[in-house]
Amino acid sequence: MILLGLFVLIGTVFTSPTPSETFSNQLILKEPDLYYLYWNYNETDILMETHVKTSGWAAFGISPTGGMDNSDVIVSWINTDGSYHFTDRHIRGRKVIVDETQNWFPISVYQKDGYLVTKFTRKIRICDETNQDLDIPTGTPMTIFAYGTILIDDDIGYHGMNRGTKSVPLISSLNTVTNINLDEVDQVEYRVNYTLDGVKDTVYHCAMFKLPDSWIKEKRHLIRYETLYSPGNEENLHHWNIIECQPEFENSYLKNNDFPKEGECYSGEWLKVIEVCRKISLVWAVGGPAIQDFPDDLAYPLGGSDDEAKYFFLEIHYDNPKLKKDAPDFSGVRLYGTKNYRKNEFGVFTVGGSENYAGLIIPPGAEKFSVNYGCSADCVDKIFEEQEEIKVFSTLPHTHLTGKEIYTKVVRDGKEVAYLANNKYYDFNYQYYNFLTNPVTLKKGDQLITECVYSTTNKKEFTYGGLSTREEMCFTFIWYYPKTSASLCVEEFDRKQLTDFLADLKNADEIDANLNLTIDDIYKPGDQSLKLKIKNPSKQLVQKFEDFHNKNERRQICAANKKMSITTKNPLIAEPMVDDVCSKQTIFTTKTSVSPKTSSMLTTKENIVTQKPIYVFNMSNLINFNIFLLILNLAILKSIF
Repeated sequence: MILLGLFVLIGTVFTSPTPSETFSNQLILKEPDLYYLYWNYNETDILMETHVKTSGWAAFGISPTGGMDNSDVIVSWINTDGSYHFTDRHIRGRKVIVDETQNWFPISVYQKDGYLVTKFTRKIRICDETNQDLDIPTGTPMTIFAYGTILIDDDIGYHGMNRGTKSVPLISSLNTVTNINLDEVDQVEYRVNYTLDGVKDTVYHCAMFKLPDSWIKEKRHLIRYETLYSPGNEENLHHWNIIECQPEFENSYLKNNDFPKEGECYSGEWLKVIEVCRKISLVWAVGGPAIQDFPDDLAYPLGGSDDEAKYFFLEIHYDNPKLKKDAPDFSGVRLYGTKNYRKNEFGVFTVGGSENYAGLIIPPGAEKFSVNYGCSADCVDKIFEEQEEIKVFSTLPHTHLTGKEIYTKVVRDGKEVAYLANNKYYDFNYQYYNFLTNPVTLKKGDQLITECVYSTTNKKEFTYGGLSTREEMCFTFIWYYPKTSASLCVEEFDRKQLTDFLADLKNADEIDANLNLTIDDIYKPGDQSLKLKIKNPSKQLVQKFEDFHNKNERRQICAANKKMSITTKNPLIAEPMVDDVCSKQTIFTTKTSVSPKTSSMLTTKENIVTQKPIYVFNMSNLINFNIFLLILNLAILKSIF
């Protein structure tokens, strides 16, 4: 659930408006208190309610690009006679045109406490051949919104600066109301002590922590975690993640070394630490909700056994492109644990590509650069351990600034059969966990394939896999149950094939490159090691790099059963999945039900445009990081060469 509540900004307290019923999902579209969105959904329908601080008109819609053109919107206001106006519209060339067929249905429009409240519903899939109405996709589609005070000739006037766009997981949110009794929950807080120094634009800062002794002695079920910001540094917090330590950290490392000092990750003593601490568990990335809850029957287990992690380090990625300096930061995380155990314990498994130049090289000028990373059946099977099957209930797709789309699919018997991640409209600035409406079951023998699509049309230099925001990644973090010890399955180039490929391009005078690489170069950004330069830009050269990514052997790194293996694999090729084809359906739907956990409803197409206002309308049954995997220690890397 995306939580609202009480908001504080520069000493001013804002109380969010009260919606007409209980909604599972809530979000502020325009801060601090100007535009609120509430919604519920099920497999077929969505119910939404907007609260907009205006006495005039309001608009809300879905956009294929984040811009106005080709958007699908609704517009509402209160007429002078007390009735209300509500229309389903589309935008072409900045003209807001009423649809020939109305597929968004009003329930109520009224003024309350200074807000224009509009409650409406629609089908998730409409299958409009005219594209006046858009289907609502999974992932984080772009929503657009606007409002104003002036009506001109009985229609909306110019919105001025009262507008915006935001990526929202409309049908991929948790979609349930979580009720947590804080009296039954133990809270523990972990914060770093760091000062942005203005020297580097990207810093990974690490601090080691230990679970409370009471948690180590008696297991807790983690049912919520909360990101803690330092005021004023919100824009610099790119991601954090918790990386758990194996028992070897206590039994071996701490017997021979001092407790790790807080400092820059993956340098000095931290290179030794990551050899025994490399299980990624909890994650937050830019744009995600500050408070993350889990479904009522699921929890992440912590402590309770010597075999479970007692120690972990908090890794925070600071993005500082403006080189802000002398800015203290005490960001961190608050964990909410309970001894009232839930039915299922979930784990975290990561798939994708290595976060270095051996995992990803994207040439400039690529409009749609697609790369695929597989996870073979022998690694997937290791996830199961003693389980016959596991269920995936949520995923977090992750790339950086040039990433545009991310997909992770299940491959069974050579065919793609289900999406784990389906994000056609990925937005780096809004990274949410995408909860699946129905969990996807993985079976032994299944394989996974992850595809990331990038655009570098505005870049003049190569983009490499790496830790910096201006470098790239391709990961999907998978939440699954029941929990096992599995942690990751990633792929990277065969380095000899990579060197041969680049040498051929260099000999053909298409690029310049440094091919005298050492083992230490893997830790350097690609522009400092490979130093690739294009001599003759062309679509053909872009295609050569894409083909190299997708058609050559690669090394697969699999961490499961508390062991790591590196094997050579051929590219995973599967028969593509055919998405559901829209079928002809009755456009005006007289029944729509949303979220049986909240309510159910009936709407009709009668009097779509103008109805008498319903000031109290409430039907009792009215019805949804930067993560990196730098776990290859020097010993493993040396074994690769």
